[in-house]
Amino acid sequence: MTGPRLTERSPLRRRFFQGSGRVRSGATMTPMKTAEEPAQASAAGPLDVSVIIPCLNEEIAVGECVTEARQWLSGSGFSGEVLVVDNASTDGTAKVAREAGARVITELRRGK
Repeated sequence: MTGPRLTERSPLRRRFFQGSGRVRSGATMTPMKTAEEPAQASAAGPLDVSVIIPCLNEEIAVGECVTEARQWLSGSGFSGEVLVVDNASTDGTAKVAREAGARVITELRRGK
């Protein structure tokens, strides 16, 4: 991914990771092997967890968030998926999220 890295002060990072440690303490972070693994896991049986990341014009940050969420899932012992809900972004948010291995849903209704 190109562009600035997320910092602890990044608003998207704070929102996404604020409560991640409460699900299972002591989970190790190991990367998943391929972007296809979440789809294969869901085809094999029911998912334990869906990590949902709502986005609007987050092209710079969404790739790293998806990657970190997938890494957490890989080491957590849960079967799961990372789902990005793109709220009609005008940048490349959906493309970056897909490239990072997320399933993307585009929501065309803009919020208030």
